[in-house]
Amino acid sequence: MKEYKKIINLNNIEESIQEIEVALILIPKKILSFLLDKNINLDEVFEIFDKKNINIDFNNIAECLIELKQEKIIIKHINYFLRENSRILEFKKIIRGTKININLVNDFINDNEDSVIIDITQKSIDYLKKEKVYYFFKLIIEELLKNENKKYSDIEFIAEGDFSKVYGIGSKVIKVGDERRTYNIKNNKLFLKPLYRNIIKTSNRDFYVEITERVDTKGITEEDVYQVYKQLRDDGIYWDDAKKANVGRLLKDNKIYFDGVDSVDKESTGYTNDNFEILPKGSLVLLDVDHLYEADKYFEEWDYDTYFKKDIYESRYRKEKNDESNNRSRGII
Repeated sequence: MKEYKKIINLNNIEESIQEIEVALILIPKKILSFLLDKNINLDEVFEIFDKKNINIDFNNIAECLIELKQEKIIIKHINYFLRENSRILEFKKIIRGTKININLVNDFINDNEDSVIIDITQKSIDYLKKEKVYYFFKLIIEELLKNENKKYSDIEFIAEGDFSKVYGIGSKVIKVGDERRTYNIKNNKLFLKPLYRNIIKTSNRDFYVEITERVDTKGITEEDVYQVYKQLRDDGIYWDDAKKANVGRLLKDNKIYFDGVDSVDKESTGYTNDNFEILPKGSLVLLDVDHLYEADKYFEEWDYDTYFKKDIYESRYRKEKNDESNNRSRGII
C-alpha cells in the first residue's frame, strides 16, 4: 500500500490511472479507502475508466463501493458497470437491496440477452460462435425461459462452486462449469434427476451442463449429510465431497417436470444405467454427483488407515457397520 501512496499522483489522477487500475485488482477496498481519505473524487476516477473503456473487476469493486457507502458512484456510472461486465447476473445479486435501480439492470439484460450467455459460459460470443456452441446455449436458455414463462432478466445467479456456477430459471436450476471428475457413473435414487446432463466440448474448454429442479437447501444438518452418505455407502458408492452444500430436500417428487418431456434416457445424462425409483417430496437428495467412486475399488487404491481415519462420515459408517456385525454375532440383532 505504501508503494501506491508514493506512485499515485494525487494532483493528477488521470496521469496515475494505470496505477490505480492495478491497485484495484490487488487491493480494491484499500485503494478506494485511500483515495477517499485523500479527498479524491471517485466520480472522476470512474469517469476516466469509463472513457478509456478499462475493464475492471466490476463486481468486486461494486461490493467495495457499497461497503464504503459509495453507491452513488455505481448509480452515476451504471451503464459502465453494465456494459463491460461479464458477470452481470452476479452484479444484479450484489446490488439487490441497495439504492441502485434494479429495473435499469433488468432492462439492460432484456435488451442485451447475450450478456447472460457471456455470464453463464464466461466466454465471448465470438468464441462461442466460432466453436459452434453459441446457439446450443441460447436454445437451452430460451427453452427453459419458455417452459417457466420467464424473461432473461428473471434468470438469477445462485452460487459458484469449485467447478461450476449455478443459476435459477423459475423452478429449474442450470449448472455450467468445467468437466466433472466423475461423469460416467452408475445412477442412484439419491441423485437429483436431471432434465439434461452432458459435456459440451470446445477447443480449449469442455463445458459441463446440468439442468435440474430446484430443491430446498435451507436447514440441512450434518446428520442429513451423514444419512445421504450412509445410503450411498450401502449402495457401494464412496462420496468424497460430503458436505451440507451438496445436499437438498425435494420440493416435489424426484422426476422430470418439463412440458412434453416425461423421462430422459441415460444417454442424455452420462449415467451408465437407468434408475426408475422416484423419491417423494421432502426426501434428501444429492445435488452434486461429482466426487463419487465405487467404494471397493476406491479403498483398494487408497488405504483407509492411512488416508481416511479423520473422515468423520467414513469413520462413523465403519463403526456402525462394525457394531452391527458384533451385535449380530452375539445374537442381539
